[in-house]
Amino acid sequence: MVVNSSNNINLFVQLPHTLLTRITNELRDNIDRICFSLVCKRWFDERDRYLLFNIDNHIKQRYLNDDDYSSPLFFTKSYKSIYIKSLEFNNNNKNNCILYIGDLDEYQRSHYYDRIKNPIIEFDYFIDYKLLNTIDKIPSNVTNVVLNVFNKLNQDDSKHLYKILSQSNVTQLDGCNTVVHQLPPRLVKLTFDNQFNESLSVGCFPSTLKEIAFGYYFSRPIHKGVFLEGLEKLVLGSIFNETIENSANVFPSTLKYLSVGCYSHDPHTNLFPPNLEILEYSEYNRAFIDGMLPDSLHTIIHMPYRWIPHIGNLPNLKHLVNVADEDEDQDVADDVYDYTVKELDLSTIPEGIETVIIGNPEYDSHHNVYPVYRLNGALPNSVETFYTGSSYYQFDTIFPSDRQYHFKELTLSAHGDTKPIPTNVQAKKLCLSNYYKRVFNEGDLPAGIEILDFKYCKQIEFKSSRSLPDSIKEIVVYNQTLNDLHIPGNSKTSNTRSLECITFINDCILNLKRGVKIPESIRTLNTVFDATNFPYIPTTLTNINFTNSIKSVSDNIDCQVRKLDSKYYLMFGTTNRINFISTIFNQSMFNSSLVKKIESRSKPNQKVTTSSSSGCQIQ
Repeated sequence: MVVNSSNNINLFVQLPHTLLTRITNELRDNIDRICFSLVCKRWFDERDRYLLFNIDNHIKQRYLNDDDYSSPLFFTKSYKSIYIKSLEFNNNNKNNCILYIGDLDEYQRSHYYDRIKNPIIEFDYFIDYKLLNTIDKIPSNVTNVVLNVFNKLNQDDSKHLYKILSQSNVTQLDGCNTVVHQLPPRLVKLTFDNQFNESLSVGCFPSTLKEIAFGYYFSRPIHKGVFLEGLEKLVLGSIFNETIENSANVFPSTLKYLSVGCYSHDPHTNLFPPNLEILEYSEYNRAFIDGMLPDSLHTIIHMPYRWIPHIGNLPNLKHLVNVADEDEDQDVADDVYDYTVKELDLSTIPEGIETVIIGNPEYDSHHNVYPVYRLNGALPNSVETFYTGSSYYQFDTIFPSDRQYHFKELTLSAHGDTKPIPTNVQAKKLCLSNYYKRVFNEGDLPAGIEILDFKYCKQIEFKSSRSLPDSIKEIVVYNQTLNDLHIPGNSKTSNTRSLECITFINDCILNLKRGVKIPESIRTLNTVFDATNFPYIPTTLTNINFTNSIKSVSDNIDCQVRKLDSKYYLMFGTTNRINFISTIFNQSMFNSSLVKKIESRSKPNQKVTTSSSSGCQIQ
């Protein structure tokens, strides 16, 4: 690969190092910083005088030992010293460090599928829980401690742990396993271990706390005085279903976010504090009490749909998320569940509401839930985000022709109308969920769509090269299971000239995996780092963004590939949260040698030589 050397007298080439440092520090992604240094010979030759890597999003020194099987594939030797310098600079200047206390091997033994669903914590310091009694204090620059010690510590070690925590500068504690001992006095955010289920007493929490989140199994009665003024966010356990004392100020007046888990008791007027803004309820259909919801509410999550007629007088309410209905007597057994389709009149939703999400999109899509509702009435055209849920519906009923709808995001389920979307409906993002087969002809999709999202659809077909509106910029495909998806490419007759990016995720079992036939005109691909995806990746791509989390691709990029010229690619990042890699490789390695080399690093008993990449190194 040749670095441009013909413009040394150019004004921009001669920029001072201080200015080059300021420019590169504005680039979030390290791959962009490397590419910046390759613009001209001077910037490359003098890279160590202005360039530092962004360390915040990458795993630290434990992967820098070249003699260890878990070492990084750092083949760009010209940048390794800069990376190490960046690590040292980060460690010496970072004030808000993360300390992990637990068993590191638990993550390394985890199955790949578990790792991509629950990526490991990135941290600055690590203490093996078995050596905890040898530690006298927590470093002064640690503000966040992550614990993985539930049922691992004896009584003395547990007492010692919370003693050094109480003497620390920690403001965030994750994985807390007990309230028997004193918590850090400066604590602002507290998250409990999923197994925690101790009773809570007055005085167990410091007055500095702003956020408390209990784990899955917490379910203990709540009494007045436990949660103190100043608390702003409280998340009770996912299966919480204990009594909440019917007393004024059982929750502090400062509380803005409250999640009550599976609370199925009758509500009372003291249940919700006066300044609450976001309520995550439990879906259980209990009698609505006039005045029990404060005027400050702007978002209700998991609201019983039968509450809709009672919420019109809430002046700040804007978002209804996961509107559903659950009766306690329906939890006896799945085989006696009432599958009666319920009528839901959208016209009873108050004008001014901006978000209406019926059901649980993630659960409903993954399980292809049987239809629960039949949607009637016209949806208010103030709604900007709408998900039909697992429902029957007709377009001309919920989107009458005398109203114009402008959605930021519109999600349609497979049980509804299959006719073309009406012309009075526009959406920036359109998501189609759980369709067995959907065929698109020219004009079936409304103009103006920028993102087209297919989730758990078995078979999607674009009948015409002009089936896609010319406004589409990105196509997202999540779990295509029956046929590969063929996307029309750029041509004189197609409408896909604006299509820039494809996001493809498939976490199905191997024999159900299908891919996306990516047109050569596409320049960017977002996907999970999985070898089964690689056969679908064309070498015409300019940018490939790999994620280690299937829940958020575009916002959680862990490894990037950038095309440098007609022959070479640059790769930088972490793969599967196990291996760090930085390399420049030839196009011939794209779908075979490179993948084998990366994946073999995950196996402790294998050693990998670097000779096959020697021709790709910048020296």
